[in-house]
Amino acid sequence: RGALELETTETQIIINDDSNEIEDIIPRARFTAHMLIEELMILANIGAAKALEKYSCMYRIHDEPSNEKVTNLQKNLDGLRFKFKMNEKSRSPHEFKKLIDKIGHRQDRETIMTLIFRSQSQAKYSSENVGHFGLALTHYAHFTSPIRRYSDLIVHRLLIASLDLASEGGVKYSRKQVDEIA
Repeated sequence: RGALELETTETQIIINDDSNEIEDIIPRARFTAHMLIEELMILANIGAAKALEKYSCMYRIHDEPSNEKVTNLQKNLDGLRFKFKMNEKSRSPHEFKKLIDKIGHRQDRETIMTLIFRSQSQAKYSSENVGHFGLALTHYAHFTSPIRRYSDLIVHRLLIASLDLASEGGVKYSRKQVDEIA
């Protein structure tokens, strides 16, 4: 699909049970099973967004990076003597994927990944669907379990009400209400 696969190291903080102090900070293991579950969750989120398309939905949107952020990224890459020219006219997740693929096993790989991550727009919630640039998706809503965010709960409620899945009709939200909540 061409999604951005930014490899950053997620850490886990180990707390000493006796002293309640930080004992260690270690990289969190990421297994194939985790990646499979993430892809299945993405598919469920796409399904929820598409199911609610004709009703109201709280989309998780991620716009393309601004020209300013791309220019700053290019300057930083030049400063690291990393040769890559971003095509400003046809900016797409595929362009960023080419950049990520070109990094290879450079010593400063993690630094470059962080620069790419920081060059991206911040994802947010909206009742208007503009797609998700980073995931290279046209439809995306947070829906999957466990419900960790208020937006997840709203999407669950929208699905229940819109698809008439509750005996009492469920909680209904207008597009304006979803926009205010987002």
